[in-house]
This record gives sequence, C-alpha cells and structure tokens, in this order.
Amino acid sequence: MMKTLRASSVAITLGEQPRLVLRLAAAGAEVSFPVARIDSFRRRVAPRRALAGRTAALANVVAADGGSTIEWPDLDVSFSVAEMLPEYLGLSAVVRSASARKAARTKTPARARASRENGKLGGRPRKKAA
Repeated sequence: MMKTLRASSVAITLGEQPRLVLRLAAAGAEVSFPVARIDSFRRRVAPRRALAGRTAALANVVAADGGSTIEWPDLDVSFSVAEMLPEYLGLSAVVRSASARKAARTKTPARARASRENGKLGGRPRKKAA
C-alpha cells in the first residue's frame, strides 16, 4: 500500500526559472519543479503575472491540510500533492497504469454479475487458425 504524499515544508526558489521545492514528509526526500508547470500559473491571469513579475505573492506559498495541499492564498491557487505531483514530475502515465492494474484486480458483486451475463452470451469468439 502506497503512503499518502504529504509535504512537510514548501518553498519557492527564485533563480533563472522560479521552482517549487517540496520536502516530502514520509520519504524525507526533496522534490522540485518549475512553477510554470502548474496549470493555474499558465492558464490564469493573476498567477501568470505573479510568476512573470516574481512578486511577493509568488513567494507566499504554504503547505495546508497537514501537507496534503499546496496553496498560494494571495493568488487563489492550490493543488493536491498526491494527485498533482506525479503529473508535474512527468509520471502521470505510470500512475494511471498502476491505477488501472489495481482497478482490474477488484472484485465486486456488480463485476461478477456482468461476467456471468457476458458468459451467457457465449464468451469470447474462438481464435481462427491462420
């Protein structure tokens, strides 16, 4: 079972390209990525201006909800660490694949019923010899 991703601390580094730095609570690891990768900073006007101007509102970032959410209160921007971190790190395809494997292993009464109904229809067609 995977532990929930939570940030124990969060900061912005202002260099050539502003980066969000998260220290992950469970792993004790530090992860960073460009703030420009966050959807709200690309799509919304106020966050985009704060990023371009490197205003104080950009540096005002906090870990909320026990570290499970990262928020910029002045910019009305927030995201869930567990949901969005894989996306921002380029791991979303891996996470989706793992989620699909887990979902395929679930056994529910509805799934069993559907399987029985499909079986009554004859099941899969036989493969034809080539």
